[in-house]
Amino acid sequence: MCGDRRLAPRHRVRAGCYTHLTQLPRLGAIFGSRRAPANGRRVARGLGASWAGRGRCVVSGMAMGIDAEAHRGALPGPTAAVLGSGVDVVSPPRNRTLYRKIVECGVVVSEFAPGVRAEPHHFPRRNRIIAALARDVIIVEASRRSGALITAEIALDLGREVLAVPGPIDRPNSEGTNRLIADGATIIVETAPDDVMQYTVPLPEEPDLRQLLSALPASPVTVEEAARLSRRDAEEVGPLLTILEIRGHLTPTRDGRVMRTPGRGSMAVREGAA
Repeated sequence: MCGDRRLAPRHRVRAGCYTHLTQLPRLGAIFGSRRAPANGRRVARGLGASWAGRGRCVVSGMAMGIDAEAHRGALPGPTAAVLGSGVDVVSPPRNRTLYRKIVECGVVVSEFAPGVRAEPHHFPRRNRIIAALARDVIIVEASRRSGALITAEIALDLGREVLAVPGPIDRPNSEGTNRLIADGATIIVETAPDDVMQYTVPLPEEPDLRQLLSALPASPVTVEEAARLSRRDAEEVGPLLTILEIRGHLTPTRDGRVMRTPGRGSMAVREGAA
């Protein structure tokens, strides 16, 4: 199955050379700021080309800036554009040529009916679909209040791995990505997916902590669910979860649950996001 059923497009409207999303190779999302500078756009294009060269399908939102460059880098390989409009409404209109190329080589997806124009309140729904379809997501440029950060939170809630490209600390478009890295996101240090460095921590030495951590899935859980999975009492599990969170093994979600921090394990350079 491609992506997550819970957030899949309701109408499953598609345009392109694929008749079903399951025909696409493994999807990875690349997205970020619409107002990205030349360097950010160049990085997005390079990442798109590198993933496509390794047989992956790049999914993004076809917006100006990072999204569009990620699609361009992936072409002529498969790429999937998720729109905040109907599949027959090019949004933004300036990307009409890009839209045609994506239809030729990949697929355009929307949960909105044909003819529906893009509206601001459509984009959060579009972003949820991107997060659900992708196995992992890369954020290239994002300000502190960027919608890309909301998409990253949704991806984490779904158990996806979130990666981010660091930037200068005095540039607004780097505030969001730098914050994600500080919170545990995997760092992209080169446009080639092999060159991805993770800040990781050793596995717990204490048997009870190690056993509890191994019992937890990648998706978020409550204290009660963690207790059931580890066959322990909730009163015992609560403090242990707190210790694992402090040490960086677990990440809290917005709804009060916790999840395994993506990529945490022994200190290493990860071999490929592909």
